[in-house]
Amino acid sequence: MARLLSIPNIQLIGARMFCPSDAFVDEYIDIHMRTYRPLPFMPFVEYIDTNLRPIVRERLRIPNNFLFMIFKGKNVRQELSKTIGEYLPDPRVGMVGRTIRGAYGDFIRQKDGTITHFQPAIVGASSDEANRLYLKLFSKYLQTDGGTFDEYYDQLDIHKNYQTGMVMIKPDMLERPSSLPGHIMDLFGSTGLHLVGARVFSFSVAQAQAFYGFLEEVFVEKLRPKLESRIRTALDKEFDGKIKISDVDYDVITTILKRKAAKAEVDNIIEYMSGIHPSTVHTEQERRRPGPARCLALLYRGANAIETIRAKLGSTDPSKAAVGTIRSDYGRDIMKNGAHASDSEASLVRERSIIGFSSGAPSITKRTIDVWLAMNEDTTPQDPRGPRYNAVSHVSYKIRAKDVHEAREQAADMLSAFGDEYRFYEKIAESKDDIANEIVAADANLSTLLTSNSQEASTPEPSAAVEENSESSSESSSSGSEEENPEKADK
Repeated sequence: MARLLSIPNIQLIGARMFCPSDAFVDEYIDIHMRTYRPLPFMPFVEYIDTNLRPIVRERLRIPNNFLFMIFKGKNVRQELSKTIGEYLPDPRVGMVGRTIRGAYGDFIRQKDGTITHFQPAIVGASSDEANRLYLKLFSKYLQTDGGTFDEYYDQLDIHKNYQTGMVMIKPDMLERPSSLPGHIMDLFGSTGLHLVGARVFSFSVAQAQAFYGFLEEVFVEKLRPKLESRIRTALDKEFDGKIKISDVDYDVITTILKRKAAKAEVDNIIEYMSGIHPSTVHTEQERRRPGPARCLALLYRGANAIETIRAKLGSTDPSKAAVGTIRSDYGRDIMKNGAHASDSEASLVRERSIIGFSSGAPSITKRTIDVWLAMNEDTTPQDPRGPRYNAVSHVSYKIRAKDVHEAREQAADMLSAFGDEYRFYEKIAESKDDIANEIVAADANLSTLLTSNSQEASTPEPSAAVEENSESSSESSSSGSEEENPEKADK
């Protein structure tokens, strides 16, 4: 994970745990057989066929789940391929450990050249053609085969009294390519807990207020001593000791300001977690729109998971966290302390509900992939004005099929993906009434825009899909390519 997340100019935009069905495995193998050049790599086909089918879990009690991820960036598929490495890295090269497969994959080659054991550790697309087909395949099955698997490991008799805990890697860890989030995941992996859920998402102001708003009442008294100290320092400096202010006066001033100070502190947290300060939000639509900051939420399952996670994470204040804990090593201050963790089962239920992190929740990753496919593939009737108009046609199609809710969801995604130049499209996302007229207006505006910009920018790089197998190491299985706020040109 650290190697993937530290690739320059590449950004993780989505993640989802995946437990493939037989139908998915059949189609996955078919894509490999049709696209891998010069010939299909049969040890890989045999590996997928043997290790990813449900029968592995049902009869052998061996996990067949993995973590699917999507990334965006310039030449994203090619850059991921370089980091992942060849199926059969040559140990004579001497630099085999520079790739993920070289370090974590495994194979046995007999003297006659036959491969009798093969473990790829991680899987990615071998070509742009394969990448598009794999993304379509995952989009098809992400809602049914993907999700959170809290009870997955409880099927074994030895796994009784398991508990789920949530970790949320904070925005400053994800704002640029960095190995730090991967190292944090590796440390949680060392606890023996199982990764059963993953979600890249962006808080809206409304979600962040629901998530952290309760702290305002806590801060009223908790931050009072710090507030009074700041008031004393400020007034002493301002008046240079020429005005005598008694302790009673300071107490009165602090009492007057304590609630305002508590609210300001919570607003700062909301801005940090969402990327938007609440004071800049004026409408309900703005409150509910995902902000630019990204978080990576992870669910771990195991005995005493909540306490185990919090012990590995360390004290909220990095300066007071035990040596060797995550916050001690990666935290900067009380707010930017690496990660958040649920402190009780009640908190876990509340927090998962707020961010939509449950097995039945709609997949943000699927929506992101669908937007990209609409821009880059013939998923709807084509229009000569180009792929971006085709993407809007996809929303038009949804409206005409009377799937208005889905149309609004896709409209919001398109607005986020394309940016301010498509601001007129916002009407579709926000409309609560009949939006047929709005789509007509948006079509007309977009037609004018694309006509005046006939020299449209080159087609964005494909999102790249990557999978990492659950058996390969203590790290969670993964596949690369996703997120909830698709950005403008890189997908």
